[in-house]
Amino acid sequence: MAELRILYLEDNRQDVVIAQTKLEEEGYACHLTHVETEADFVKALDQGGFDVILADYNLPSFDGLSALAIAREKTPDLPFIFLSGVMGEEVAIETLRNGATDYVLKDRLSRLVPAIRRAMEEAEEHLERRRAERALEKLSRQNELILNSASEGIIGLDLNGNHTFVNSAAAQMLGYRVRDLIGKHSHAIWHHSKRDGSPYPEAECPIYSVCKHGIIRRMKNEVFWKKNGTSFPVAYTCTPILEGGNLIGAVVTFTVITKRKRENEEEESRRQLQHLAELLEERTDELARSKTDMQQFAYATSHDLREPLCVIAGFINLLKKRYKGRFDAKADEFFDLTTDGVKRMQEMIKDLSAYSKAGMKGINLKPVDFSLALDKAVLNLKTAIEESGAIITHDQLPTVMADGSQITRLFQNLMENAIKFHGKEALRVHISAERKDNEWVFSIGDNGIGIEPDAKERIFLVFKRLHEAGKYPGTGMGLAICRRIVEQHGGRIWVESELQKGSTFYFTIPYKEGSV
Repeated sequence: MAELRILYLEDNRQDVVIAQTKLEEEGYACHLTHVETEADFVKALDQGGFDVILADYNLPSFDGLSALAIAREKTPDLPFIFLSGVMGEEVAIETLRNGATDYVLKDRLSRLVPAIRRAMEEAEEHLERRRAERALEKLSRQNELILNSASEGIIGLDLNGNHTFVNSAAAQMLGYRVRDLIGKHSHAIWHHSKRDGSPYPEAECPIYSVCKHGIIRRMKNEVFWKKNGTSFPVAYTCTPILEGGNLIGAVVTFTVITKRKRENEEEESRRQLQHLAELLEERTDELARSKTDMQQFAYATSHDLREPLCVIAGFINLLKKRYKGRFDAKADEFFDLTTDGVKRMQEMIKDLSAYSKAGMKGINLKPVDFSLALDKAVLNLKTAIEESGAIITHDQLPTVMADGSQITRLFQNLMENAIKFHGKEALRVHISAERKDNEWVFSIGDNGIGIEPDAKERIFLVFKRLHEAGKYPGTGMGLAICRRIVEQHGGRIWVESELQKGSTFYFTIPYKEGSV
């Protein structure tokens, strides 16, 4: 028999016996701790070791909601199920809002075992998710400590040569604070000139070539430039960073070279730098695996939630057809609220799955005609465009090395966002593109309601909405998915907007061989 450790808050001993008997009939060996007062309840929680809490709602000296509040404070992950003889629908809903896992009426004990089983499964899923999150956080902290403890300068770069990471030693040698370098272009700051002071073109820069072509470069006799305008001799290794076989950036490890060091320590420095670059590769791979595991967990979780939600939706619709209008107006309102809630949850799960897929799936770079990708997105939104009366126009768009399906999804989400937040005037959306240096900059402008200035960053976060759920449709995931797609291509996304005057979303795609 499966063992089950239960803390049962109940003033009627006969009900305790009945519940225990029911559980044992269903194949559980119950180790049941029965308490009747607040003091005994708190003492039992402090001792711990329980799988689930059962509690009556009404007790002579202690009420169920107070017990729920204490349990959520002391043991937030422990399933808490109300097992009560009298509990109206509004009261039941209130207990769920306050953190109860479920509720079961005493005259319907057949629901007790399924409720306990489901509650324990959910608790285990939550625990596994937190374990994965803690492991990822610990690994990130360890990586940062290792990198900042190194005496060599270590710098991480994106595909455009911008700083993504700078350790303390590198910032100190260059004469900057770390925060002053993040996001800035490396070549323009500390590798812009040769030893004699003559310009160092990007096309000849070994570091920049690693970001573009993914080939390891080792240099012994170059100089880096400090903030104060002076230079110092360096030996450095620039190594490409790969994720899922795709080039996503580069890491530069460097050390200062004096004449004495050049004569006596060059070989030792090379070995140390090489060892550190193995170590970094291992840490990067481990971090990438942890990220992939988290994405797969989120995808699997969202996938497994669909089936029970479909069952719930089916039964709610059945109840509506069979009983709507046969009770009071309040009951009909409950039917509608429940249906709307299930639909919102289904939309959230769908978008969460799409967000996870966007991170799990590597990009397949091929020449993509962005005009055709846009046409596909317009076709997918045909009904929404016709119903809103939106007018979609675009300039001639280039052919760029990208993932075609993801670019279509990107255009579709951005246009759908414009349609959703249109103003009183007829909606107009215009798409254009411009080549700037080594990247394409695309814009999607509209004449909608606009965005408040302090919300321009927040809108790209997961499940972040600027309006009440009932005012505009959606789950707040669309723009988060857009950001993930753009970042996978090595680009950036941002918005410029003014309230009641429309918004323009911009995103960049790096220029690569094969673009037109």
